Amino acid sequence: MRPGDGTDRILGFADGAETDDRINLSAYHLGGLDEVLFQADGRDVVLRLGSDSLWLAGYLHGHALGDLSADDFIF
Repeated sequence: MRPGDGTDRILGFADGAETDDRINLSAYHLGGLDEVLFQADGRDVVLRLGSDSLWLAGYLHGHALGDLSADDFIF
């Protein structure tokens, strides 16, 4: 994602260090996971990045919000 991308949706995101799935947020110049606002919306997780948002569709079906870690992102 890049600033100005608006809203994007990811289906089937697999978390964890042993997976190949990573969300690239490097264009936002964040220092780490503590600078990302997460919230639950039904079964989805929404990441707020200024005026942009990223939806992890259905992630909370079988996962908890706290399952996301720095290993799941590229900063």
